[in-house]
Amino acid sequence: MILEILCHETTEIIDQLLFSQTSPERDFLTHFHIIVVNIHVKNPQVTYNPLPQKPITPIPLCNKFCEDFQLDTREGFIKYIELGIKKMDGNYNNLLNRLASMSEKISDLYSATLEMEGDSGNAKAIHDYFIKRVADVTGIYESFVNQPDKYIHFVRLDKFLSEKGWDSIQFIDAQFESLAWCNGLPEPSQMYNDKAIERYNKYLFKHKNHSQSEEPKVEGSLWSKINKL
Repeated sequence: MILEILCHETTEIIDQLLFSQTSPERDFLTHFHIIVVNIHVKNPQVTYNPLPQKPITPIPLCNKFCEDFQLDTREGFIKYIELGIKKMDGNYNNLLNRLASMSEKISDLYSATLEMEGDSGNAKAIHDYFIKRVADVTGIYESFVNQPDKYIHFVRLDKFLSEKGWDSIQFIDAQFESLAWCNGLPEPSQMYNDKAIERYNKYLFKHKNHSQSEEPKVEGSLWSKINKL
């Protein structure tokens, strides 16, 4: 059904709730109404179930979200709803209940967004090389630039490698080579832990020995050979 929140009957439900609920609930419903209407304006094909006539369960979680990130009620409610809707990828069925069940994911997403503000600028190059390596193996090119909860791992990896003074390309190559035997792919969230360091050290040891074995053996110096003539 077309976004029923725009229908007369549903609008009446909203008016009743806005009139009867406490101040935090009125704030939540007001911002919820505005944001969902904007979704419909941009995507007329979007469907949405009518508002349930029962307590709006996301409200206590929205309040906690505001407290955790020190946001005022208006800013926090809007941010919570926008991030939650963004994570739904166009499927808005059972919207209010899902906003409640997604509270942890929404908090993680916002936390990642804040952490990304400290990006040195190198994370994009690391990200691009990683997804190129994935595409070389799978033929699938998937960017995480617009997914803060996933892109944040490249920001963290950049910081990690910078602190260690390690080469990012060599480090990523080590992760892929270590998992090649089982056709596995490294998980971005697992590329700055102890296991990733172990893979990198094995990679360096292996390629150092390989390099030494390929060096030509020189018996004596050029002058010693000349003197024997």
